[in-house]
Amino acid sequence: MRTIVGTALILVGLALVVLAQVNLSAQMDRVDREGTAGNLFALDVFWLGLAGVVAVVFGVAALMARRRAAA
Repeated sequence: MRTIVGTALILVGLALVVLAQVNLSAQMDRVDREGTAGNLFALDVFWLGLAGVVAVVFGVAALMARRRAAA
């Protein structure tokens, strides 16, 4: 069970990190298009990226716990 949860958390975390990058890129394009300073580093990008990193860390921890239990 820990293997499935760990793998799922890692995949979701990677998807969130990629989504944060795409969101940041879209915001940069909007700022360039509108010619304004805009809110380039909006908190939604920060929290999305942070959630992705945290999910990856917990996924790796779940897989490591599974490995320790097997040994």
